[in-house]
Amino acid sequence: MNSHNHAMFAGVGAAFFTRLAGITALRPGFEEIGIRPVMPKRLAFVKAGVETVKGQVAVHWRRVSDGLAVEVTVPVNATARIALPAPDAKAVTTQGTRFVGMENDRAVYVAGSGTFEFRIR
Repeated sequence: MNSHNHAMFAGVGAAFFTRLAGITALRPGFEEIGIRPVMPKRLAFVKAGVETVKGQVAVHWRRVSDGLAVEVTVPVNATARIALPAPDAKAVTTQGTRFVGMENDRAVYVAGSGTFEFRIR
């Protein structure tokens, strides 16, 4: 049976890290992590994290005067695929990650373990 009709998959708490922070497991055990935050215009910031078998995965995004600031933490022995809203790669400033392309108005980066900062203008 493959039902997701359980209390642990419901509620606003799950939506904070899976939708607003965009944290999902792309491979079992969070070996590969997806970061694809939803950023409603009426929200000024989101700060969320989830404890995994690899360690803590965290996302903190906030609106700043010239765009968005995003901080992503990837635990040791994990990788992340980070998809952030941007018109193109030139609008994003970051270090320590690798740009892999654009997907549906999102700049996509891959990163190993560590904490990474992005500025989107």
